Amino acid sequence: MIYQKITFLFLALLALGSALSAQQEWTNFKSKFNRSYASVEEESYRFSVFKENVRQAKIRNSKDPHATFGVTKFSDITTAEFKATYLMNVTMPAVQKGTKIASAPKNVQLPTSFDWSSKGALTPVKDQGQCGSCWDFSATETIESVCFLAGKGLQTLSEQQILDCDTTDGGCNGGWPYTAYQYVMSAGGIDTESSYPYTAQGGNCNFQQSNIGCSITNWQYVTQSQDENAMQNFLYNSSPMSVCVDAEIWQSYTGGVISQSSNCGNSIDHCVQATGWQVMQGMNVWNVRNSWNTDWGVNGYIYIQIGYDICSIAEVVTVPCVGSTC
Repeated sequence: MIYQKITFLFLALLALGSALSAQQEWTNFKSKFNRSYASVEEESYRFSVFKENVRQAKIRNSKDPHATFGVTKFSDITTAEFKATYLMNVTMPAVQKGTKIASAPKNVQLPTSFDWSSKGALTPVKDQGQCGSCWDFSATETIESVCFLAGKGLQTLSEQQILDCDTTDGGCNGGWPYTAYQYVMSAGGIDTESSYPYTAQGGNCNFQQSNIGCSITNWQYVTQSQDENAMQNFLYNSSPMSVCVDAEIWQSYTGGVISQSSNCGNSIDHCVQATGWQVMQGMNVWNVRNSWNTDWGVNGYIYIQIGYDICSIAEVVTVPCVGSTC
């Protein structure tokens, strides 16, 4: 009887400690991300969502020892809300037959690390806000890089123009980088961010050709066979590239490498930019620039193991062309 009472007391104290820990984590989260809620009931609900997200992050940590999952700015929303607000709800595109596939020298001795940030080819990490416009950001960022490498200078270009004026894609509901390229080609170019700033919501098309920052002439796939070696060769010899991924588990990513142990899915719902690679934890990994601002991930980046098509990173890989670049 005494043993049972001691055991009960120990378990009660353990539960109390866990509750206090969760409450402290919640307090820290609200302070860090400046959260407030409209009612006591709403905060209570969000706290329950937060605790479930923390529980799921611990499960993900147990599956992938190379990555770190935990509390992020998305920890007070459900997975369904996260997907509806920050990811895309569109069907994966069919490969466009007849579209050119990029060529790059093969069997090139690649360095152990490389990134276009060291070449001045990247604008700062951006923030798409509560809008599923990642496809637009991925395309625009890659246009910026390719225009820079074509001698046009590094300019921050307008995602809002594509969001407002591209009638093929779905705006904040999603789209695809290659259809964004096609719109920019048909429009004659893309405006600058300063003259057509981003609002995180669709609006009327106000594009002015007099404000064009850069024009593109075509686009191409980097690979149509999930060939990550071809991707590395192209990235090293040519430019950063747009990649589309399954990003559901990214909701709680805080650092490390998403490896083949992570159970990252293969339902593409997000597009980003691959900017380089490096060796981390003994693995070759992609440096992937996201569009959720620098307060997510590792200063806005996530790292994904190369060679296993993790998160479907090698499924939809495209680049635009400036002049005769492709």
